[in-house]
Amino acid sequence: GRHVGQYRRNFDAGILANAALITTIGFILSCTLCFVLAVRGFKSAEGRLDLSLRALYSAADALVIPSRQDNLPNTGVEALACGTPVVAFNVCGLPDLVQHQNTGYLAKAFDAHDLAHGIKWTLSNSDRHKLICQNSRLFAKNRFCYSVASEGYIEAYKRALTT
Repeated sequence: GRHVGQYRRNFDAGILANAALITTIGFILSCTLCFVLAVRGFKSAEGRLDLSLRALYSAADALVIPSRQDNLPNTGVEALACGTPVVAFNVCGLPDLVQHQNTGYLAKAFDAHDLAHGIKWTLSNSDRHKLICQNSRLFAKNRFCYSVASEGYIEAYKRALTT
């Protein structure tokens, strides 16, 4: 049998989605998976995105996160910050990251065919793709930049101190 941990961040759902897409858009998911695996660890000592990592994210048409469990993957935040839409399952923290059909596509949980549909939907219309890329960058800037995050922490601490 399979080890339970394999299902948490395994790409078996992504492989199924790849099989569903093979006749429509080729091996985009396989390429994306290789991209995700290749870019891990490309951060500077200060924790900022390395220039080469930003170039990789910016060159991608979309980032596919076929995780079954993920609280808020850094790869998704980084992709959005570079204006790259995210396609993922509607599970765990991913709905906090992806605004369905605005900054990417949220597929039905564990439905590989819907994930494949989301990839195709994201990439099939160039005008829509351009708008989603712009929305992705703006969303990341407004939600995850240092000033917004620090204000959120300050407010959380203030609430904790007053209760």
